[in-house]
Amino acid sequence: MGLQALYKGKLTRIRRNNTTNSRVGREFTRRVTDIASDLDGMRDKEKTELLETIVAEVSDNFQSPTQDGLTQRLEPLLFAKRQEVLIRADEKLDQIKPSSPERKATMQTAARRDYENLEMEAKGLLEISADNLQSILQLLPVSSDVDSRTLTNLRQEQSGLVKLQTLIMDVSERVKVLQEGGVIEKQFIIKVIRLDEPSQAAKHQHISPDWTFGELCHDLDRPEESALPEIWLKKVDPKQNCVTKSGTWWEQQDPADAIRGVLQDRGIKEDVVDFGIVWCNEDYVVVLVQDNGEESGRSFKFSDGKPQRISERLQSEFQDRHVCKILRLKDGTDASNKMFDRSFLKSKTNPLYLELTPVTMPVSRATV
Repeated sequence: MGLQALYKGKLTRIRRNNTTNSRVGREFTRRVTDIASDLDGMRDKEKTELLETIVAEVSDNFQSPTQDGLTQRLEPLLFAKRQEVLIRADEKLDQIKPSSPERKATMQTAARRDYENLEMEAKGLLEISADNLQSILQLLPVSSDVDSRTLTNLRQEQSGLVKLQTLIMDVSERVKVLQEGGVIEKQFIIKVIRLDEPSQAAKHQHISPDWTFGELCHDLDRPEESALPEIWLKKVDPKQNCVTKSGTWWEQQDPADAIRGVLQDRGIKEDVVDFGIVWCNEDYVVVLVQDNGEESGRSFKFSDGKPQRISERLQSEFQDRHVCKILRLKDGTDASNKMFDRSFLKSKTNPLYLELTPVTMPVSRATV
């Protein structure tokens, strides 16, 4: 495998997530590709490892955003940070292959044009029609207000960034006013949580308010050869959860229901709504799990083997935790000795609360 192919993934990530430093980023990636081509015919391990380190450091600053939106992509502080990372990395490349005398001026010109382009985009958002702004927000919604306190984090000499931040705040305020006036629709931001794979990080995603839950299923990244997922919505209702102060519980959603209607009917008004997904064609239940003070939902499949009590079934899933409490979520009664099967638990509901504590290791005694 050639060096260019080796770095392709990291360079692709930089290009894909580089929303505001396109010119500086393009100069950097072109130079990396050029150096990698030169090293391909050489066997210089030290320079090859240095190039790999430089590219990796830059790539780490271009991770996919946990929450993608219009103002997030235009964020001035992120723009300045990434621009500095790219310029410093380009300077480090001189250790592998010296640059031309004009290189510094080239990068400075690219940086200036990136700034001017970002300023132009922000001003354009203040001037375009509401219809055109609505079209942009269908793809990149404004998920939350821009915090004015960000301005206090900018040094006085960063007057250009202060100007950009002020423009982004004006854009956010314009969107808010138009949404509150009903001129443009507010977009929903959802946090997608894998109830069947709790180790996977949650992902933020913007969706159309007119979608059904079934349409959302088709928009999610699907594991290979998996059927469509089942969608769950996290809600708050003390009648469904009398056990914890949060009143949190999970409810499966009908694929035919409109997302907007369900959120409005349930009075859910949060900027970001938690959606759970389960990729499973079998019967299962969702359990509200409390671990170290944090609550989360997790799905557990019914076993077709030897019948087990609920305490045995759930303890088998947590080798490094002790199951200390299992209650019926709705009435708070103990359920640990009930059977984990369809005779007691209705499939695809959230009937149980589970509390975990760390496993305490026995203190070893030194032999005398």
